[in-house]
Amino acid sequence: LYMGDDQVHWISLVNSLAVVLLLTGVVAMIMARTLRRDLNRYNSLSDVADEREELLEESGWKLVHADVLRPPPRPLLLSVSVGTGVQLLCMSFIS
Repeated sequence: LYMGDDQVHWISLVNSLAVVLLLTGVVAMIMARTLRRDLNRYNSLSDVADEREELLEESGWKLVHADVLRPPPRPLLLSVSVGTGVQLLCMSFIS
């Protein structure tokens, strides 16, 4: 059962592309469903004060939005540690 080299390469490329597209679609559907649910919950504010306070309470990604761009307490130590780690990783792959 000899198959030409070209045919084997095309089959593996198409297979890889199909897997990547399938996984991308699954992740996109999960994110869209989660975002739609969050937006519906935030936009459905009612006139009752208790429900409004409960819905406006920060949850999920809103809890960490201020910490994402916050500078670290010791930036020099962080940069030295990251640089050393990258150097050790590259050295282990090269040798």
